[in-house]
Amino acid sequence: MSEKTNWMGDLLIADGIGVFRGNVGDNTMHRHWAAQITIALEDTFYVEIPGLDCLSVQAAYFRPNVEHRLVTGKVCSFYFDPASRLFDHLVDPSSGLNDSWGALELTSCLKTLVNAKNPLEAILTVLRPSQTMDSRIYSVLSRINSALNEEDYTNRFSLAEIAGMSPSRFSHWFV
Repeated sequence: MSEKTNWMGDLLIADGIGVFRGNVGDNTMHRHWAAQITIALEDTFYVEIPGLDCLSVQAAYFRPNVEHRLVTGKVCSFYFDPASRLFDHLVDPSSGLNDSWGALELTSCLKTLVNAKNPLEAILTVLRPSQTMDSRIYSVLSRINSALNEEDYTNRFSLAEIAGMSPSRFSHWFV
């Protein structure tokens, strides 16, 4: 590509995940800490991997720190904190996709996420557990918030007491 192009689109960020939806712009071969799933919004997009020719794919995944370059296309890219389990919900490690990168089959789940009005909200709804939080967590979070606002000190012992747990059990539960 000789003509420089800008990245144009929407970027959404939440805890542990980012979403870009738009046109790929100029970039060089790079790697990042985030795991990535990129899906074409129109037929295919082009990706470059060291040692391979430029490939045309419908969807691809890149595990953390895998060198790659999106060359051109209109895409929806999801970037996952590798400490979260969200990436593994879409790229099942038991499915044989254990390589550092690969083309993905465009599943109905992926199509739904890409076509959603708000892909970030859609992915969080689909992938995060639908269980409700234990009511004790709200009391603990309220105490933490008020301590931060008052520049007060709180510790796990006082938070464990609020939750009605031993400090050791509270530490495991809270995490």
